[in-house]
Amino acid sequence: MSTQAFQGAYLMPLFHAVEQDRGDGAYRQLPAPDPASSLATDDAPLGPYAGAHLIRASYTAGLTHTDALRRLTVAGEIDPTSPWTLLRGALENFATAL
Repeated sequence: MSTQAFQGAYLMPLFHAVEQDRGDGAYRQLPAPDPASSLATDDAPLGPYAGAHLIRASYTAGLTHTDALRRLTVAGEIDPTSPWTLLRGALENFATAL
C-alpha cells in the first residue's frame, strides 16, 4: 500500500456525486419507471426479467464500486491496481445501466 498522498483530485467531483446518492447507510435506488413511459411498455412482456430491474441494479453496482474507491482513497489505502479495477467495474456497470 502507498503511504503517499493520492493524486486523484480529478475524482473528487465523482466522489461528491456518489456521497449525495447515499441515504441512511444505503444508496438511494433509482425510481421505478413511470407506468406511461416507453421503458415500462418495453418491460411489460418481460415479467421478472424487465430491463428496469437491470438498469437499477447496474446503477447501484456502479455506485458501490465508486464508493469503494472513495473509501480506499479517504483511508489512504491506495495500491497500484485497485483504483483502475474499481473504476472499470463502475464504468462497466454505469454503461450497462445506460
